[in-house]
Amino acid sequence: MESHDDLGEDYNLYRLMQATNQTQHYLQESDTFKNQKLPGTSSTDEDIIKNLPSLFYSQNFDPIAYFLESMPDDIDYDYIVKEITEKDRAIELLTFKHSKLVTQNYDSFVQGLVEVQKIGKDLQTTAYLCQTTRDSISSMKKEMFSEAISMLSLYQKTHFYKKILECLTKIKIASESWLIFKDLLEQKKMDEATLFLLERLSLLKELQHHPSLSTINQKLQNSLSSLKIILDQTFKELLIHHDSSKYQDVLYSYHKLGQMKMNIGAIYCEILREGFYKCSIDFGKKDQLLSCLLNLFEYLCDVLFSHASIINWHSDYEKESSDLFSLVRVEIQNSSSSLWCEIQQQLMSIIITKNSLLSLEIEQFLTIMDFVNQFLEIGEELCESRSDIIKQNLRKLSQTYFMNFHQQKLEELK
Repeated sequence: MESHDDLGEDYNLYRLMQATNQTQHYLQESDTFKNQKLPGTSSTDEDIIKNLPSLFYSQNFDPIAYFLESMPDDIDYDYIVKEITEKDRAIELLTFKHSKLVTQNYDSFVQGLVEVQKIGKDLQTTAYLCQTTRDSISSMKKEMFSEAISMLSLYQKTHFYKKILECLTKIKIASESWLIFKDLLEQKKMDEATLFLLERLSLLKELQHHPSLSTINQKLQNSLSSLKIILDQTFKELLIHHDSSKYQDVLYSYHKLGQMKMNIGAIYCEILREGFYKCSIDFGKKDQLLSCLLNLFEYLCDVLFSHASIINWHSDYEKESSDLFSLVRVEIQNSSSSLWCEIQQQLMSIIITKNSLLSLEIEQFLTIMDFVNQFLEIGEELCESRSDIIKQNLRKLSQTYFMNFHQQKLEELK
């Protein structure tokens, strides 16, 4: 059933079509005076239209003012009648042209009205759909807001429980740290033990607000100090008895701890003092002098061979990998001359200064001198440094020994 608005639009369309039909009828009747001359004048319709000024077509045109301003001074009755007749005729002609244009575009005009009517109905439908959509959106907005609140609450709870689980997992891992670290140390895996300890200390730093972990943290801190002592002792042992895999493991541990700068010269001095101290205890005993010197030379040879092996290891490592341990390599190389110099001084203090060899039998003395000379050749080769001073002292010692030996033999002959 059509609404009152639709009936009103149809009625207006009907009146417009009726008015258009009347205009067509008027134009058909008016077509009889087209291009006719006005009575009493020689002007045709075309002349009248052409003679109209441009002001005549303006929106604010005032015909009375224009007529009064354009009247001549010697005006008469015939002039006025002529002007009125021409202007009336101009109005009729313009009305005729306007109506003709309307008639020519009548079909387009009617079609436009039909389109306007359709658009009006479409607008009504669109307005209805917009209202319905607004209601649906409002309803969905309420439902989505409620679901969003529920999802947000669930997400917060899930996130909270995840953090609790992560925290408990970290606490469990931290509580087992000491046993794992102890096991790595027993297996002599220094690099893995160092890395593991540093990771656990970092983890405990994140969990420092948990009082239950303070004991574990303190134990691992003490373990870090113990680890440094063990590393120093292991490194010292490797300078005496070199092992490539263990040596690399120890260096990686030092690197992770950030302690690559070491006083290797001082460590060598400590190693030599320990070795010579063990020898000096039994050196005064004549029956143990030879075995004591042999043990000392064996100990010193181990140190020298390990020193040379370490230098070669650094050279090969830097060719294949990188200069990660270059600081250690430089210290090792720079300590070669000082190491050999320290060994010579310690040997002179035992063999030459104490004069313990002068009381030996000639066979023992020659054996020891042979050992010393062989050892000096080894040291010069490995450390690439000469030993002129100790050789001069050994030469003097030998001269003294043989002078005493000849003197003793001459007295025996008497």
